[in-house]
Amino acid sequence: MSNTTTTKKIYGVDASDRNTRLLRIRILHAKNLQQQDIVNGLGNPYVKVLLQIRENRNEAIVDIARTQTVLKTINPTWNKDFLFRVFLNESIEFCLFCSYDLG
Repeated sequence: MSNTTTTKKIYGVDASDRNTRLLRIRILHAKNLQQQDIVNGLGNPYVKVLLQIRENRNEAIVDIARTQTVLKTINPTWNKDFLFRVFLNESIEFCLFCSYDLG
């Protein structure tokens, strides 16, 4: 049995469209993130997953999923699954964010 948690929410486009599929995205961990915090060198990292649709050179964000913030670390562990309903030609963007204490 896995220690990964799955969000019950299904992010993304409407399930009524027949050209969609479910995509599971698993965010496990990060290692050796850049130390930038002034006080202790540690950050408060989290991950955002943005689902975008491109139509006629225009991009629109459909949905955003976010992990919890892991406090005071450069080696965070999330073990989090997200389910997205997507069209076959959509792009998925992963962004790692870190907030820092400024003193």
